[in-house]
Amino acid sequence: MESSKSPSFITLDVEVFSEENLDLMADYFEKSAVVLANQEVDDLFFLRIEPRHNSKGELAPESCAQFMIGLLAELPDELEGLWKRATTKTFDFGFESGTEGSCYQSVISAETLINIAKTGSSFTITIYQTPEEALEPT
Repeated sequence: MESSKSPSFITLDVEVFSEENLDLMADYFEKSAVVLANQEVDDLFFLRIEPRHNSKGELAPESCAQFMIGLLAELPDELEGLWKRATTKTFDFGFESGTEGSCYQSVISAETLINIAKTGSSFTITIYQTPEEALEPT
């Protein structure tokens, strides 16, 4: 008997590629967010961060986006310049596909989308296949 799992939001990753070293930016974000990666990839520097989640209520696309937009609004001047000069900046919303239900909706307000655009970032949705271990009988 297979187990069922509904589609769900996993988290928001903010990804930055730059020709400049991103160590100072990683240090800044580490105080309020989770730094998942800070490395050099194909002659570019890559930084991936996500919000810290203290409660289930915070684990929603809208609240995660607003949290990251707030952190970006508070960047010190030298980091704001580094952010603006970055090659690409992406708000990547991750969802798990699930195995049940005909659809799944998650609303992100127009205001939040505008604020993401104001940061110079693109908007991406990534849908991950439900892991096989989640489908095994319990």
